[in-house]
Amino acid sequence: MDAQTGIDLDKFLTANNSMIVAPAGHGKTHTIVDCLEQYRYEGKKILILTHTHAGIASIREKITERNIPTKYYEINTICSFSLNLTLSYVPEDKLPDDSDMNDKYRKAQEFAMTLLSSKPIRSVMKAKYDHVIVDEYQDCEFEQHRLINKLGEIIKVHILGDAMQGIFDFNGSPVDLNGVHLSAYQENCQTLSTPWRWINAGCPELGQEILEIRQLLDNGQAVNIHNYKQIVYIKTDKMDYFWAAKSSAEKPEIIKILQYYLSDRYNGNLLVIHPESHRKEPRTKLAKRLFNLGMLESIDDKDYYDTLNSFDNSQGDALIASIRDFLKLTCIAGDIDDWIRSDGKIKNKKNEKDILKSESLNNIINPLKNENSPHNILTIIYHIRDVLGINRVARKDIFYTIERILKDAQNRNITLLDALKLNRDKVRRIGRSIHGKYIGTTLLTKGLECETVIVLDAHKFPTAEHLYVALSRCSRRLIVASETPILHPPKSRTDISKNKKTVQLSLFDEL
Repeated sequence: MDAQTGIDLDKFLTANNSMIVAPAGHGKTHTIVDCLEQYRYEGKKILILTHTHAGIASIREKITERNIPTKYYEINTICSFSLNLTLSYVPEDKLPDDSDMNDKYRKAQEFAMTLLSSKPIRSVMKAKYDHVIVDEYQDCEFEQHRLINKLGEIIKVHILGDAMQGIFDFNGSPVDLNGVHLSAYQENCQTLSTPWRWINAGCPELGQEILEIRQLLDNGQAVNIHNYKQIVYIKTDKMDYFWAAKSSAEKPEIIKILQYYLSDRYNGNLLVIHPESHRKEPRTKLAKRLFNLGMLESIDDKDYYDTLNSFDNSQGDALIASIRDFLKLTCIAGDIDDWIRSDGKIKNKKNEKDILKSESLNNIINPLKNENSPHNILTIIYHIRDVLGINRVARKDIFYTIERILKDAQNRNITLLDALKLNRDKVRRIGRSIHGKYIGTTLLTKGLECETVIVLDAHKFPTAEHLYVALSRCSRRLIVASETPILHPPKSRTDISKNKKTVQLSLFDEL
């Protein structure tokens, strides 16, 4: 029996199928690592599968803290496991290209199911793994459940999940942790019951309030944020976020709060959670308006592929147009339209000072633009930023990842898309931890915790599960901004089926 979590790990690992119900912040990751620590290694690994790269980073961080040998385990997302298994036996040209990673993952999953039905592949899996532990099982769609069941024909499978954190919506059907298709797991089910995230942070009262909110949301009841002393409520108006620094009107309270936590006066980590997961524009606008606020991105965001593909297939003025678009996408670069036209040509200027700047742009760009080498592209990017004073980067993940990919492509003498794959593979192996001050969504922050969390437009979260995930990311401070303190989102995915077009998200979106 684990002293901290109260879980019987022997029972959990001995059963062919077992389950742990794990509310947010109750020691789920601790339990997974306990399993590794207790594991009697005899040449086979424990395969740990989850859904997000943030989840991988969280688990890996705790594994590292306890110095558990890497030979004991392998950790991956379910999507990446399927893709890696497929690419070990199937030529990559049998899969869709990287322009649509959702489609590629789906096809890889189909191949993986076929491969796991093959006796030779089953023998390889049995020789390599002793257990499979699947985290966040409530986020499995039914085809993934079939894949896990296929693994379960070979290896013991143990799952952890919480129905109140089921935030992915599927074109198919999501699993139901209480459904008959999980009866074998339900026979060996245990529950985590202590909110260690907040106890360890010295804020047990906050943890208790979030538990109370969870109960209300789980029962389909409304939540009045005014009833909770540990949670700061900020009333907002829909126009507050459009407040301009030069406006004569008084600065809205939410802007004051955001600017304080984004300033040097606050040196902790900050996570701002926006309710819209299916559109990047609202987050992008805020990241560009608020100094020092980074923006979390999916590692498979189409902007990576589109930008690099555009660089790869352009030269001359078209290349400059692609670079211009990249800087507008990632930086505070509103003035760039005054200097570079949409077709990539430098605008003519009449003012003497402007003529000098225009000539400076032409002098460095013209000798480089007809060869789209990674070195030339980077040189042009740096020069345009320097000459035009484009100092602020809003979408840091996109900008600095593209910068790193260009350097890798140059140093390794490989294509930009090959360098992109290397970068993605690295993130998939090590996960992605978040340190600093970022804006994200529930899908991108699932599995993470942060000292201070500000939940924006809490009245707009599409389901009770999304709202609960957002509220439970904090460890010390929770600030809820909303037009009303009364929050009553629908509880289940079925409740929002009539509005699927606006809220439904692919299984693979933003992983």
